[in-house]
Amino acid sequence: GELPVHRNHAKDTKEYLALLNTKLEWMYRISEIVEDDTFVWLDIGILKHIRDTHRFLDELERIHRQSFDKVVLPGWSEASSFSADTVTSHFFGCFFVVPRKHLGAFFKHSKTVLTDMCTQSMYKLCWETNIWTIIDSCAMYDDIRWYTCDQDDSLILSFPWDAVAAPPNHLLNL
Repeated sequence: GELPVHRNHAKDTKEYLALLNTKLEWMYRISEIVEDDTFVWLDIGILKHIRDTHRFLDELERIHRQSFDKVVLPGWSEASSFSADTVTSHFFGCFFVVPRKHLGAFFKHSKTVLTDMCTQSMYKLCWETNIWTIIDSCAMYDDIRWYTCDQDDSLILSFPWDAVAAPPNHLLNL
């Protein structure tokens, strides 16, 4: 597909945008060989944006031990109209949480939307966060929990703990 008009021409190449869109595929493939209920994505360079690395990593461990009812995706701005020519800041792709029960559907929707972006003339190859914005508004609105933050320590400090699944009733009476 064509590339977005408003992009970093040196960085946002076809190869880079294609790579960004493999995050959910990697999670899905890992889910086939591990039994975890919670999958957490971290971009490799995320720690360069974090001031309190120790606390960030401790909180990540805490997040990984939880069960979630929804996909948890941070972002900077409220949802806005979609454009294939600019990156959306509604979602950040540097960190997110996907419960096993939603991983298959999220991956399938992502693959379908990405295929449309690359094959239909009205669309363009774009960032994974743009794809997720479409999925959020059209297919999985009730299954995605968005929260506002920046790409820094607030990724964890603003984490929506209300997205954690309630323990089963039989555990509440212990």
